[in-house]
Amino acid sequence: MQFIKWIGKHESQPWPVLDALLDSLRKVDEKHVGAILTILAGACWRRLDDAVSLDDQQRLITTLAHLTPETLHKLDALYQLTPCPGIQALLEQSTKSEDEIAAWIAAYELDPFGHRHMMMEQYTLKGVDEFLAGMQPLTEEQILPDALKDTLKENIQYILACSHHACLPISGTIKPINQFTAQELQSYYQDCMAKSHSNFEDSTSRLEALAILCEVYFRTTGRFPYYSQILSVMSTFYLDGHTLLEIPTGQGKSITKALLAAWQFSFGRAEGAAHVMALAPNALLTKRDFDESRAFFDYLHLPTALVTATTVDNHFETPTIIYSTAADASLYCSKLKMVDKAHFPLADARFLIVDEVDAELYDNSTAFNFSDSQEDIYTNPLAWVYPLANQFIDSPIFLNEAFTEQEDVLLFKQYLQEKDTNAYQQHETRLSAFKLNQLLDAACIAKQLQENRDFLVRRVTRMVYGKEQIISQAHVLINHVEDKEATLSYGVQQALHARLNQQHEEDIDLFKRTNGEQGMPPFPCDNQIECIDSQNVASFFSQFGHQVGITGTAGTAQELTFAMTHFGFQHLLKIPPRRPGKLHYLPTVFCNPKAAFFFRASTQIEALQRLAMKHKHQPLLIACKDIDKTEQLYGGLVQSVGSDRIQMIHAKNCDDTEEFERRIAQAKQAGMITLVTPLVGRGVDIKTQRANVNPPKSQQQHLDKLAETLLVVETDLFRYRDRAQLKGRTARDGKAGEFIGIFNLNDLVAQANRDTRPRSRHAKLALLDLITATMDAEATVEHGIRHQVKEMQVSWANQFDAYLQQALDTEQQRAIVAAKAHFLLESDRLWTQLLEDANPNGQRLNPYICYTNHTLDSEHLNATLVQYRTQLTPLYQALIEPLNLPLLLPNHATPVVAQPKRLALIDKPKNQTMIPTFIAREEQKPVENETQALYRAALAANETVQKELAPWLAKYPQARPLFSQAQVARDQAIKDQNSVIAANLMGLGVGMAQGNLTQLTMLMDSHALALQALTAVEAPTDVLPALLKTLNAAVLSPAIPHADKEAFVRLHEELQTHNDSSLTAVLIELPVL
Repeated sequence: MQFIKWIGKHESQPWPVLDALLDSLRKVDEKHVGAILTILAGACWRRLDDAVSLDDQQRLITTLAHLTPETLHKLDALYQLTPCPGIQALLEQSTKSEDEIAAWIAAYELDPFGHRHMMMEQYTLKGVDEFLAGMQPLTEEQILPDALKDTLKENIQYILACSHHACLPISGTIKPINQFTAQELQSYYQDCMAKSHSNFEDSTSRLEALAILCEVYFRTTGRFPYYSQILSVMSTFYLDGHTLLEIPTGQGKSITKALLAAWQFSFGRAEGAAHVMALAPNALLTKRDFDESRAFFDYLHLPTALVTATTVDNHFETPTIIYSTAADASLYCSKLKMVDKAHFPLADARFLIVDEVDAELYDNSTAFNFSDSQEDIYTNPLAWVYPLANQFIDSPIFLNEAFTEQEDVLLFKQYLQEKDTNAYQQHETRLSAFKLNQLLDAACIAKQLQENRDFLVRRVTRMVYGKEQIISQAHVLINHVEDKEATLSYGVQQALHARLNQQHEEDIDLFKRTNGEQGMPPFPCDNQIECIDSQNVASFFSQFGHQVGITGTAGTAQELTFAMTHFGFQHLLKIPPRRPGKLHYLPTVFCNPKAAFFFRASTQIEALQRLAMKHKHQPLLIACKDIDKTEQLYGGLVQSVGSDRIQMIHAKNCDDTEEFERRIAQAKQAGMITLVTPLVGRGVDIKTQRANVNPPKSQQQHLDKLAETLLVVETDLFRYRDRAQLKGRTARDGKAGEFIGIFNLNDLVAQANRDTRPRSRHAKLALLDLITATMDAEATVEHGIRHQVKEMQVSWANQFDAYLQQALDTEQQRAIVAAKAHFLLESDRLWTQLLEDANPNGQRLNPYICYTNHTLDSEHLNATLVQYRTQLTPLYQALIEPLNLPLLLPNHATPVVAQPKRLALIDKPKNQTMIPTFIAREEQKPVENETQALYRAALAANETVQKELAPWLAKYPQARPLFSQAQVARDQAIKDQNSVIAANLMGLGVGMAQGNLTQLTMLMDSHALALQALTAVEAPTDVLPALLKTLNAAVLSPAIPHADKEAFVRLHEELQTHNDSSLTAVLIELPVL
């Protein structure tokens, strides 16, 4: 395969070259052919960029054929490693004596890059004490014990000693690890694994193995890990539980990630090798990290795999180090589960490493929907419907808001009959009301999608029924990165393609008339494949028993709380920089004709032109919000600076890793201007040439210093973490760097929804801070709600997987899968509908964001979330009942109550879920029956309400007697579980007296269950009087609007129907309602 790739790139006539090489090999002893081919592959064919002549290859074959078997065996072993010498170096050495060749092989094996003498700094402990002092928890609640720091210091001393001068026994002698041969490194590492697995308390073996990993990393990449990277890896072993490491940008997180993956694979569990999955934020960075680290893993024969959503092999059959993205890995696992019926290892045997983990925890709201079908994927019987659906949603009939959703479906049905009667009659059975509604939803979503923001259009060649087909295709953009394998779910892809066919109708006709020589190929309408499994980041991560997150921006205090509460991260550790960067901030420019601070500019284009001239000896990286903005600025700058000094990097022009890396390499050149989208904001290292003299003295030294100093320019205001990541592209690893913001003032004013522009510079800078804080707060609220919705959906959908494991035959399996697909679709539609109901007439541009009295309200959708959970139950039951299966409910299937309004979504304690529930997740226990579950749930709800009574009691002192009675009722409830329901009703009264009406409907529905249960139990006499008094106070409270009192009166009257003589006196004392 390597030879085929090489010869295909370098030879226009490959067959004569192949015949000539075969002739040369026929003259070689058969026993040596395998070794010679290995050497040829390493010296020539693996080097795709090197052109090697046929004569050199034939001469090498002849020379190798005359070597002794012993020397040939040594060369064979050397050329199985990466890196290995090129053909010219080998030809030069092959003319020498056998002893000289053997010495050359040994020297190259120990120092393949020839700069070990420059790595002595890595073996020293200079700065370790300061570094350990800087290792601190990210939250005040956590403590990093001094004893742990002492242990880490002792361990790093031992590791570096083993690497450089402390001698270890190997091959009948003793020597330091940096003098081990490759075979000795491999053998000793395997021995360390065996010792650790037989005695997991043997830490010495693990430390020696980590020292070997560092040496192997140096030999395969030319970079020896710093103590900061080694200590980061070690800390995860001593911190029991999920760990999040904040490592500053530019400190070599990719090295830490590779070391961590190898160490966890080998020593993560006592029982043997572990399954490790290492994730990066996008496919480009995943492949880059995998390619950079593969030689490192191969050196020690550690199994690895690069996995995408379409990977066929099951890499969970044996322990493997898997590199992937969260989306690809989730879809891959869904395919193994739903299609291949694969069995996964236990969670405790699975380790997860996530680079740029903050982007997954706080920003990634993507649903990873896996689709599959038994039908022909290229033939869509409803292809004729999608264009008509697009036409219908643009018609006045559909735009008439007077029609209900059901009426829209009926009108659409009539529309299809009128437009294509024959097709409708032929496919009428497929066009149920449910399907028609789905088609309308898909068309509406497709209409909102924008090219270059949500998707890219690509020309693609594919094989269909054995024939080549050229098509146009919409590729999804996820976080500014193109996903070539993902498609939009629930018919949106088909609706989008139908709309694009209409938009590009002329170009598509031209393509057909010219047989593909001109124009644009059509967009296909492939069969709509239903989603049969859906995960999100949280549900996917939960499948791993051990997790380590790595990022340069761990997040705000609220985000850290979210990471601990919902993802289970127990240790949040700040890793200090080994060598602090030298970042210099230039004054922010607000484009304004009257502005003159730093320099004057009316527009961003003018400001950037001035900046490019002022910093023409530096590399410039200009960050834009999207592809359109990038292309706009490029058009404005290219004429003034010249096309040879400017380039763009975005998903549209970097659709493969090779092109991406080529442009990144160009970005480091002095004077080069690179316009980028947030695609380059994370994980990208623009390696400018380090200046040798600091401070510079001569003119050339000054130019060298400027060439080192990457200037990063922000043209659109990003969120806090994204800005920090953007700044992290410069001033990396001790280099100098500069950062500047250039903004259109009018855009900022509009973004902040202000009427007037700030005048003073101080006010303008304050406006930047306000906008950034607002974006962060709104994003936190929206992501928290989306997270809860998906968490509920997945917990219900997982019940279908439990049924699948018990299915009796294939037919029943198919029925369960179909029911699950229906549930996933309907649950999505249900939330969309509830979200629309909570935002009548589209009053808010973002339905997740609501401001009350100019303050962000993080709880305005609490009642909607509770309603969503409530309505998922009958949806699930309606799909299960026809299958004649026993009803299995998720753990959270108990009733729900509203949290008091003053509790924020992002401030829940660790033992509570984001959705207010009766029972905290960690406290759930198996229940004997539903009644007992209701009792415990009601008690928990009552306690929640009581904790929030203090502010109310301070405002209404007359309520204190009621509170005392509530305490008595609660005490009685603890003694007698039957009275808990009554105590719960009492809690309802207290809640109503507070005037907390935002969740009135949910409260009434929840406590209707309790009222029904009261008819079957004997409530204590001291509970119901307290309840009545509390309810009466609620009804009389001035905080309750008159229109809402009717609901309370009905509840009051219903309670009075209980024939209890102990209530008579209380009822007489109560005022007339």
